[in-house]
Amino acid sequence: MIVQIDIGGALVYFGAPSAPNQPPPFYPYLMSVGAMQDNTGEETGNVEFLLHLKAKPLVWLNLRRRVAILEDNLTPAFEGYIGRISFNEGINVTVET
Repeated sequence: MIVQIDIGGALVYFGAPSAPNQPPPFYPYLMSVGAMQDNTGEETGNVEFLLHLKAKPLVWLNLRRRVAILEDNLTPAFEGYIGRISFNEGINVTVET
């Protein structure tokens, strides 16, 4: 999986160091992507992903930025906006539709 974030009008990509497709600018800081939840009734869809702390200068103030979770072949699997960012051993980002 690859995470695409619109940061100030520029699309930035995060993935695993071994990702087969690495569109520029690519940062190998993606640690994991959680299960994707679809919209149901009044519930919004959401997904969480974890980035390495090295990504902090890129995402620390990027709430409500557009995000796409892409398959390895770069087709979209989930799209939404950053709803929450928390910092622990990594950067946990929640994306909501």
